[in-house]
Amino acid sequence: MSSPDKAKLLQQLLDRLRAKLKPASLPAAHADGAAAQNGAGEQAESSAGPDIFHADAVLREFVRSFLIWECTTSRADAAMKRIASAVVDVNEFRVCLPGEMAAIIGPGYPRVETRVVALRGALNQIFRNEHRLRLAHLPNLSKKAAATYLAGITQAPPFVTDRVALLCCGIHGVPVDGRIAAVLEKARIVEPGLKPDEAASAISRMVKAGEAREAYGLLQAAADQTPVAATRVPKSAPAKPASPAKRSSSRTTPRKSK
Repeated sequence: MSSPDKAKLLQQLLDRLRAKLKPASLPAAHADGAAAQNGAGEQAESSAGPDIFHADAVLREFVRSFLIWECTTSRADAAMKRIASAVVDVNEFRVCLPGEMAAIIGPGYPRVETRVVALRGALNQIFRNEHRLRLAHLPNLSKKAAATYLAGITQAPPFVTDRVALLCCGIHGVPVDGRIAAVLEKARIVEPGLKPDEAASAISRMVKAGEAREAYGLLQAAADQTPVAATRVPKSAPAKPASPAKRSSSRTTPRKSK
């Protein structure tokens, strides 16, 4: 099937999804980085409890993207609330052991072992780059510089960095993970067995500039309709998160007093 035919099928799919589904929950779009920080920061406080990201809405969306990857938006938002209630801030979450992270996110979370190892590695990469956990500066960089920075976070799946690039930096592209790829494959828009990053590249060329955000929101909503197989928490993980006093002394942020 030719690319124009596939592009037509994609538009037909998006039209059908637009008619029957509400797009997945996305942070508010703003014209400049400062406004994006303020708007998404307010959303973080209301939807996920205390702001453990210190008003860094880009960092918050980075972690949320990691939880949405190969999962559903609703389960990711529930996991975000569990993280917010378990740690004083995201730096404390960063220095948790993988088993502790898995226990915080919740038993049975999809691909939990792979997810927490990659998330921990990605947060550590950011920490080494910035000497703290910080991504708030990305919307104020040029799109090329922001894309280069995100591509350098090699521990993160392409879906995660593509999603942050689109939603927080306005960089054109449609994030695709295996679940969205399955939606596209079922609609005969991508070839069977195409890797998610290859599907993302193909779809992004079919979507006009300025329409990628809506297209992603609709495709994510469609993927959210499909149940996700659960993955068990590693047996080595504690039944509940260990107390901060028992964790590594390398933590740089003190625990809040009660």
